[in-house]
Amino acid sequence: MGDRGAQRREQLLLAALELFSERGYDRATTREIAESTGVTEAALFKYFPTKRDLFLEVLRRFGPAGHFAGAAERFGELPLTEALGAAIEQHLDLWWEHRQFGRILRQELERDDEAREELRSQFRAMRDDLRALIERLAERGEIRPDAVEAASEVLLVALRGFIGRARRAGDESWESMRDDFTDSLVQVVVNGIAPAPRA
Repeated sequence: MGDRGAQRREQLLLAALELFSERGYDRATTREIAESTGVTEAALFKYFPTKRDLFLEVLRRFGPAGHFAGAAERFGELPLTEALGAAIEQHLDLWWEHRQFGRILRQELERDDEAREELRSQFRAMRDDLRALIERLAERGEIRPDAVEAASEVLLVALRGFIGRARRAGDESWESMRDDFTDSLVQVVVNGIAPAPRA
């Protein structure tokens, strides 16, 4: 596939993401997706033979696997609090950007075994990437090596809980919610939950 073909494919994926997010899987049509990028439905099917293939590729491209991708390389040389904060914000901002697709995806998982397995695989990749960052920080002596597993689990559970609460947030409150949560979560992981000793 040449540059032009790769560019067209990416345009179709972005259009599909938008329409699946706005209208849901059943109501978004391949004709609408194709027309929104200026091509025919037949041209779309050259890239994605079925609507299901298109949906699964949108999941692969915009699903959670990429949320911590490269975190160890991108943030692993930063000081501990900055590294964790940057990785958490990257994850949350990507989730927020594609939150409507996440809602549609949850509905589709109930009836699509392949999508469910793909999402499980992506969550494993996300967990592995986060763990790689924490291991890099442990190698530098900023986290106890025996605490890597616990730190990974605490972060993932806390993130899942926050995302559940934040689904109804408005655009105007998102950044402050994200920043407050990120700061608190990093402090919990780094310092624990005991109050600071009194002077």
